[in-house]
Amino acid sequence: MSPNKITSDHLVDYAMGFLPLEEARQVEAALAQDESLKAEYQEIQDSLAEYSKAFEKEPPAHLKDEIFSMIADELESKPESLPEIKPPSSAWKWVGIAAGLALLVSVGFNYKLNSDLEKAENELAFLRSEKEELITSYASLEDQAKDQAEELDVLRNVNNKTITLEGTDFMPNAMAMVYWNPETKAVYLHQGKLPEPPSGMQHQLWAIVDGQPVDMGVFDLNESDPVKHMGAIATAQAFAITLEKEGGSPSPNLENLCVIANV
Repeated sequence: MSPNKITSDHLVDYAMGFLPLEEARQVEAALAQDESLKAEYQEIQDSLAEYSKAFEKEPPAHLKDEIFSMIADELESKPESLPEIKPPSSAWKWVGIAAGLALLVSVGFNYKLNSDLEKAENELAFLRSEKEELITSYASLEDQAKDQAEELDVLRNVNNKTITLEGTDFMPNAMAMVYWNPETKAVYLHQGKLPEPPSGMQHQLWAIVDGQPVDMGVFDLNESDPVKHMGAIATAQAFAITLEKEGGSPSPNLENLCVIANV
């Protein structure tokens, strides 16, 4: 039995002399190898010794006298002639020792019970923690499933117009897609192949209405959630994306025009 397999239960049983010979030898070998195990065993020994000392003294003299007085009264009430009883002085010592041993066993049992209780409480706390993690994971998966279902609805909706926004000289390899429903006016954006913006910058979507840009909001790139609801607009002749300072701009910076397409 390796030191890491020795539990508090083994140490208590060893201290009380309850272990079989083979297991006791294994515990002794483990104690010789592991200082922390030895320290725990010493603590158990100290606790048991402390309680056993409380019963090394003889019971009070008045208690002894009261008990033997009761015995004498009982004998006098009987008609038979019985020999005189003279209690040996050592009897009370054995009574104290027996009581001490009984308490010693009780202390060992309580120590073991407390150890088992602490172990059960730790296991319960671990299970509760795992339960919370599972609940959080489930909620996250549920959110992802809702997002994916929404994306599928957007892609499958035959009333949506799909506008592919292509890269410009500023960002020739970029691409994004806008899904616009003229009936509901809803606008969805698929981030496509837009690169990550520099620090302090964000992408911003614009609708071009009668030659004027209309702000449709800034957005962050997210591979796990590439389709984003960008609000609604009743009419548009084109859509474009620019790179703006974080938080967006009231008007587009055309020098940072990333992608654009007519409806």
